[in-house]
Parts: sequence; C-alpha cells; structure tokens
Amino acid sequence: MATLNAESALARLLGLHSGRAEDDARSLLREAVSAPADLEVVGDELHVRRDRLSAARRTPAVAGICADLTATDTVHRGTKLTLVYSVEDRR
Repeated sequence: MATLNAESALARLLGLHSGRAEDDARSLLREAVSAPADLEVVGDELHVRRDRLSAARRTPAVAGICADLTATDTVHRGTKLTLVYSVEDRR
C-alpha cells in the first residue's frame, strides 16, 4: 500500500511538471525510474543523474520532479549523504 501511495504522489507531482493527466504521468514515471542513472558521491551529497529520456519533451518534466525531490533535503538511509537528483544535460 505504501508503494502505491508513493507512486500516486510522484505521478501527481510529475503531472504538474508535464501538464499531462495522471495516467500519462504514471507512464512517464515508469520510464523515468527504469532509465539508467549515474551515482556519484560529491562531498556530503549523493548525486543521482538520470539519463535523458527517449522523448525530448518528457525530459523537462523529469528534471522538474528531480528538483522537487532534491528540495526535500533527504538523507540516504544508513549514510549522512544528502540526495541530489538531476537529469543529464548532454544532448
């Protein structure tokens, strides 16, 4: 149940950035979480850099939710590393 609630909350948040209905936002969310990402520790931060998505129009929505998640200042469990999310900016 907690996973469904988290997915629903992320889909609603993603819908705000994509301007799409929640169902389309769920599809976008599935693509975003399955896309490759790079992890890098920089000082006291764990950087999670998502690859750009296949459709260029979808990438800004994912970048928006990355900024929202980073703003929560979440510390990765079992560490003292603050999570920093972004989308690869290379084209």
